[in-house]
Amino acid sequence: MRREPTEPERKLWMTLRDSRLGSHKFRRQKVVENRILDFFCPAKLLAVEVDGQTHDREQDLKRDRLFECSTGIATVRFTNEDI
Repeated sequence: MRREPTEPERKLWMTLRDSRLGSHKFRRQKVVENRILDFFCPAKLLAVEVDGQTHDREQDLKRDRLFECSTGIATVRFTNEDI
């Protein structure tokens, strides 16, 4: 786990933490199975990932589908530029 979030992760965390997206609570850097999720909403079984330039989008999406099948947790991905 990283100690310091990236700037896009920090910006998104401020929005999620301050409940600007509704009343659902998010956790930061949540470990589930063998993955560290950037953000996780237990009530909605939703992971939110912020991807930098080093991510392989196609491979990430395949891994996300397998992860959802095994855990029931859906993953939404944003790039740094999206944030």
